[in-house]
Amino acid sequence: EQSSGGNQSAAWACNGLGTVIVGYSDLGSWNQRRAFRWTPQIGMQDIGLPPDYAVAEAKAVSNDGLTIAGWCETSSGRSAAAIWRPAIGMVTLDSLLRSRNVDLSIWSSLDRVNGISRSGRYVVGDGNIAGNYRSFLVDLGAPCPADLNDDRRVDGADIGAILSYWGPVTAD
Repeated sequence: EQSSGGNQSAAWACNGLGTVIVGYSDLGSWNQRRAFRWTPQIGMQDIGLPPDYAVAEAKAVSNDGLTIAGWCETSSGRSAAAIWRPAIGMVTLDSLLRSRNVDLSIWSSLDRVNGISRSGRYVVGDGNIAGNYRSFLVDLGAPCPADLNDDRRVDGADIGAILSYWGPVTAD
């Protein structure tokens, strides 16, 4: 969905070529703050929210512009680190890691992602362990171009993703 930027917006990061810019737009008020991805072709695009979250900011972007990281927050103020990729949309980092069977039992929360590697493989951020604020480094794994839904398998679901985009091409 394209966004006009609301009353206020801030750009926090861009990829190496400056062709993808990320940040937030308030869409009219702070409690409607949404993460955006801007490209010259599309303009400012709202990249969505994970389920049950009310606001989000994008703080970092990979060099190809296909992995964006930041944070989101519930209406009650609970913060969570967040990742966006085209195939999965915006998800919390802990839900992504749990879906990959990563043991997060020592972490009370993963609150924010503040940086991402050029490849999009590594993210850094901060969270909470037993009441103490700590930094983290997460290896998201090497991206596989054929894994379109980012479930770490190349299977019929990925073919389905391709077929969902199949259709007639219209001339401009």
